Amino acid sequence: MLSFLFDDLGVPQDYRHVEGFGVNTYTLIKKAGKAHYVKYSSFTGNPPCIIEKENNLKQPGERYRSLAPDRQERFIRRWADPSLGQKIASDLNLRPSI
Repeated sequence: MLSFLFDDLGVPQDYRHVEGFGVNTYTLIKKAGKAHYVKYSSFTGNPPCIIEKENNLKQPGERYRSLAPDRQERFIRRWADPSLGQKIASDLNLRPSI
């Protein structure tokens, strides 16, 4: 996990643009008793957005003039409001483990 944060892709702009994966293997057991070992991974429907190297250590309000520091909170409030009808796409994949 640590190597993913510091690779050539750069630092993600926010949590909406983070693709994740599980390092653990899980066991799924069917009703018949057969066990399958799987790993989880998730992919966002958004294109990758990264922070440029020179802006890595700046505060959110400093690095982008058009983005307010409370931008993430406002996004979550809009997303969590069911009356707006907005949905965020995300894929969760199961990969068989050997």
